[in-house]
Amino acid sequence: MKLNDLKSSRDYTMTAVECRLLKPTKQLSDITAGSVAMMRDMNFLFDYPESSDLIRFEIPDISQRKMLTDFITRRFSNAAQIINAVRDKDGMITEIFLHIVFFIQKQWMPPFSVILAKKVVDQLKKKGFVKCNGKDGKIDLKMFQENFCMCYGNEQMIAYTSGNYQQELYELEHPVETNTEESDNLDEEYDDDIEETEKKESLPFLTDQRIKLYGNGIILYLHKVLITQDDAVIMADNVVFREANPPCMNLGICELEFTDQEKYISAQTEALFQDNGGYLKLWKEYSDREGEALLKTAREVGVLTFSSHTFAENGQLVLTLPPQSRMPLNYLSVDDTLLFTSQLSEYLRNPEMKWEDYKGLVAQKYKNGFQGQGAVYPIKRVEEKRGQLFLDTSGFLPGDTAVLSILGDLQQISRREKVRQAISQNACAYPGLALLIEGKLNQSTMQLQHQKREVVPITPFVQAKVFPVHPPTDNQKEAIRVALNTPDIALIQGPPGTGKTTVINAIIERLNEMEDKSTDFRAKVLITSTQHDAVTNLTERMNLNGIPTPKLGGKHNKVNEHSDDNILTWCADVKKRLEEKYPYICAIERCHTLDQYFTMYHKAPSKGAASSFLHCARSLNISPEVNAQIDQLIQETDIEKENIEENDTNLMTVIRSIRTRKQSFADDGPETAMDAYSRLQDIPSFADSKAEILTTLRTAAKADRNHVPEELLHSLRKLKLQLMQCCVPKPRYRKEQMDNRIVKLYSSIKDKVVLPDDAEQGVIFEFYHELENNQMAVKEALSNYSFALGATLQQSLSKAVTRVKTGGQMNTSVNYDTVIVDEAARANPGDLLIPLSQASKRIILVGDHRQLPHMYKEEIFQELNENAEIENAEDISKSMFQHLWEKAKELEQLDHIKRTVQLDNQYRTHPLLGKFVSDEFYAPHQEAFHSPLPDNLFAQELYDSPLRWIHMPRSCGSMSDAISKSRDCEAEYIAETLHKYITSEQGKNLSYGVITFYGAQAALIRTKLDAYPECADVRIGSVDAFQGMEFDVIFLSVVRTESHHRRTFGFLKSVNRLCVAFSRQKKLLIVVGDGDMFCGGEQGILAEKEIPSMKHLYELCKQKGWVVNVTESQGHQ
Repeated sequence: MKLNDLKSSRDYTMTAVECRLLKPTKQLSDITAGSVAMMRDMNFLFDYPESSDLIRFEIPDISQRKMLTDFITRRFSNAAQIINAVRDKDGMITEIFLHIVFFIQKQWMPPFSVILAKKVVDQLKKKGFVKCNGKDGKIDLKMFQENFCMCYGNEQMIAYTSGNYQQELYELEHPVETNTEESDNLDEEYDDDIEETEKKESLPFLTDQRIKLYGNGIILYLHKVLITQDDAVIMADNVVFREANPPCMNLGICELEFTDQEKYISAQTEALFQDNGGYLKLWKEYSDREGEALLKTAREVGVLTFSSHTFAENGQLVLTLPPQSRMPLNYLSVDDTLLFTSQLSEYLRNPEMKWEDYKGLVAQKYKNGFQGQGAVYPIKRVEEKRGQLFLDTSGFLPGDTAVLSILGDLQQISRREKVRQAISQNACAYPGLALLIEGKLNQSTMQLQHQKREVVPITPFVQAKVFPVHPPTDNQKEAIRVALNTPDIALIQGPPGTGKTTVINAIIERLNEMEDKSTDFRAKVLITSTQHDAVTNLTERMNLNGIPTPKLGGKHNKVNEHSDDNILTWCADVKKRLEEKYPYICAIERCHTLDQYFTMYHKAPSKGAASSFLHCARSLNISPEVNAQIDQLIQETDIEKENIEENDTNLMTVIRSIRTRKQSFADDGPETAMDAYSRLQDIPSFADSKAEILTTLRTAAKADRNHVPEELLHSLRKLKLQLMQCCVPKPRYRKEQMDNRIVKLYSSIKDKVVLPDDAEQGVIFEFYHELENNQMAVKEALSNYSFALGATLQQSLSKAVTRVKTGGQMNTSVNYDTVIVDEAARANPGDLLIPLSQASKRIILVGDHRQLPHMYKEEIFQELNENAEIENAEDISKSMFQHLWEKAKELEQLDHIKRTVQLDNQYRTHPLLGKFVSDEFYAPHQEAFHSPLPDNLFAQELYDSPLRWIHMPRSCGSMSDAISKSRDCEAEYIAETLHKYITSEQGKNLSYGVITFYGAQAALIRTKLDAYPECADVRIGSVDAFQGMEFDVIFLSVVRTESHHRRTFGFLKSVNRLCVAFSRQKKLLIVVGDGDMFCGGEQGILAEKEIPSMKHLYELCKQKGWVVNVTESQGHQ
């Protein structure tokens, strides 16, 4: 930039000042800029760094001479530039014209760098001041720097103003009295002044809070950002492109450079990863060993050879291992997957193979995916004592040998590594994510995109939609406000039953409401969680812009059983509204179906095809004459339907429409059941259990849509699967001739039916037809227009999600404005990093670190700890949610922007139990919550209290000595009592769950419940499987009792697990176990120390008279 490009104040600028040289010169060096000083004879000299000579001149114009003299006398600094020169006839320069700008002071400064905030870079790009490098997309700031730097010889000058001008003046331009004889001494004196001034180098930016840096058409607003008490950087956080009346500026001589925030953060991130410690470093060490541990487990399992197989009543395949080959079951658990193959896995053939070698081998072998590897099925249940594995194979026997499939685990580990590498290279959507996680964020590394106006948390529209009955509490509003206004991350801690899902729903509704719909608003929000059920629970509650929110991906690469229920419900609702608004649409659809049936009959004549066509034609009710003709043809055809696959093509749609979940059943469950019943009852034979199927459908058709029993839904799921399997068409080899009467009938009907030919009606019909017959395409279309998408943590990086988010551009990175993670405290940090790396504007984590801890393999951390490779052992057990909660608290102290909120009202459980959970698990951490709903809302008819303890002392039965404990007497009691309740009038409409702390006890209870078909849908599992779930009645099996005169508590000592176990019930908690373990003498003292909450629960039951004693002679209650 040249001096005359600087838009300085007119009051402090002299333009085209005519200067007569006292001594003409033949030539001037390439002059950039210099300064003017006044001599004692009241003439002037021009000093410029390119030459050792000083140009002496006078100013003929009196007013200009007076103005220049006045500024110099008042000790203003100046910078001058020659803009023209006049030569005489001999070629000597006799006159020059100067452009002079006066400054408050001139100061030598040390080199410094200015960091351009992201929003500043975005504005500069828009105005064309900076451009991106075509190769890597990085911005080039070298040309931009020239807009601010004026050359002063080999140095640079900058112009700036400060909020508090420093009035300290320097002696650089002090008045000098000189004459020709003194000229030799003048240069020496002038140089001494410069050296003296250079000793006063300082950076005024570090003493003034804000300054403005002036350039060619640009003004940057700079301010100091403290990194530490002794360290600071200069940040440009705003830019303007004009100023009406610029003030008098300061002049700085220094080396200036610019860097953008992304480069600065990248440098900080690189330095961070060179450090040996930190939270991310810990989990990198974990990941490095995770693969080797996986290979070790797979080798321990080896090749499983099954001695026999059967099918359980629920359709699951039961595989039995020989007694001598059951040791591998110790390494298998629910949701592990088995690969049925006759080929020996590479890592089994080569026991020395390392994880990195295996990864490379798999990457080469399965370049296009894992297709062709063999049949893969997840384990649903493990019976160690019986040597049995239960798999859901849909009635298919995949083979007699299997190995533990680790390809899915490999894919998960690879995704974690990919994301971790992106974060370490600052290549994720949010710059500085690594710094945020490590608590190294400061104002220089923040996005600096705080909204000037705070977003209102609740609008009338959102309140009416999300809170239709009870308005949101102030606490819920605060949580929504914090989430919407965070500059980077927000964390919402939600104790059990505090309405986390409702708050998430409101946040997304507000984000959708704020979004500019004139732009591409596809998939701006990712809704994610560790488990499929949690994601489905969220997406099913959301209907944004009139369309459902799709969930992508399913368990083990299969479509989730219920993931499309909200899509099907939406299709049915839209169809119904179209039929009401356009009555003719049904006739069009039937005619369209008639065309399809005739085409099918014309191409492949058969009795079944003829029957389908004739029945469809009859439904049109053209005229009495045509109806009689059709009836005659139907009677003559006398079709024997041997199989359901002979039925019309719409039958599959009818079967798919059967509702199998409470929420969808409440919409149109009875109607879809009646439709299926009507379509199936006239078919002579389609399944061995036709009568049972029809009975179930008839029961569902008469059921109360809002109070459907769980066992009926289970029966509907079973028959739906059975019917869909029957619907697969079988090949037919008999060739039949076409009946000309049917051809004439078709022509006659086409002549008589008059269909609307309006183009708009045609479009409406096509839409209706797609809703009826092409629901997969409908789901794909909805995904392309949905404001939000749902996927699990791992699958947020899957091909299916990438395809929808990017419109099919598979090599494009997937970013979202907002990422919302539910059950975040439960997530493995490696998995949680995947969606966090995709959030460009805000991260919202919802969870509760007082409940179940995050998932990890403890043996890996034990190895790290033994090798002294862990800097802080507490970071192992600390979830990333809790870790980030602490770091967010530190950020709140830094910029005073709230990022953390705890929900403080629970609505799930009886107030007495809610208070107990709050007092035991949250109040000690100053996180107590309230239970505002009245007791009567949680009433049930089984008992008049919300809590009971079934005391079964050791005399009733001991527990097993296996690694995973079990206790038969508790299992027997729970099974019989459950059956009693479920078949009773008082308990038939309640939902039930059974929680235990041991997998062996869960399997034992399930085995005993197999004798009671009415209990087939009771959820049974360990505490870990119940987080996020709720049931009317919960049975809690304690299992632990005195063993060999020792009373220990085992897993019961886990405070997080107890918190979950005590908070799943809505109306009634029934604890079954040995109360003597928690009271009396030394045992009571030990219980108070190691497991106080369980002891306090037992004491509460005793105090209230809610303990039921079961003796050995009674056996049961």
